[in-house]
Amino acid sequence: MPVPGSLLGMLLFAGCSPAQSNAAITQTVLGVLRNAHTQRINFNFANMNITPNDFALVAQAIEQGKITVMEGGVSDGLAKYTAADEGTSKANTMYVGKSTTSQDILHSLLVHEAVHAAFDLKRIFVPWIDNEMIAYIAQGFYLKSLGVEGGLSQMAILGLFIAQSYPNIDQEFVDDLRNSLFADPTYHGYIRGNFQGDG
Repeated sequence: MPVPGSLLGMLLFAGCSPAQSNAAITQTVLGVLRNAHTQRINFNFANMNITPNDFALVAQAIEQGKITVMEGGVSDGLAKYTAADEGTSKANTMYVGKSTTSQDILHSLLVHEAVHAAFDLKRIFVPWIDNEMIAYIAQGFYLKSLGVEGGLSQMAILGLFIAQSYPNIDQEFVDDLRNSLFADPTYHGYIRGNFQGDG
């Protein structure tokens, strides 16, 4: 049974080892990748199709040890997938911080990061701006399925608006998401470059 993100800190507090905690968050990630909300995600954006098969591919890679899931490595309430070694982050690793928001929002972040992981596994070459926009839109579809609208970042809200208007996407939402990504200091180091998945 998946362990909610809000329980991860309790696991460590209760004396669980980091390995047990990582196993628990791995089960949470696998549960999210296979749940009914994720299985509803199916859209095309920037000539890229995102389907339930992408999330199944990531789940399979986790189970086969091709992708590692680790608790920590990012601030609480955040998640990150790294395709290549960068600083203290290891390649093919999904880092998950302790939940500081609702479980649903944390789970939507896992969906977002799974898009990056799928592109890596499929060896896709894509501009980083499109990669991030697609991930936010996938996150938006997850949130739309859940009916969650509060407590979101500006970019997650825009991803949700795009998902809600799909397939007749309002170009203003697309432009706002793109401009927000270009303006956010979090993305300055790479957003104007390209992503190359390496499997």
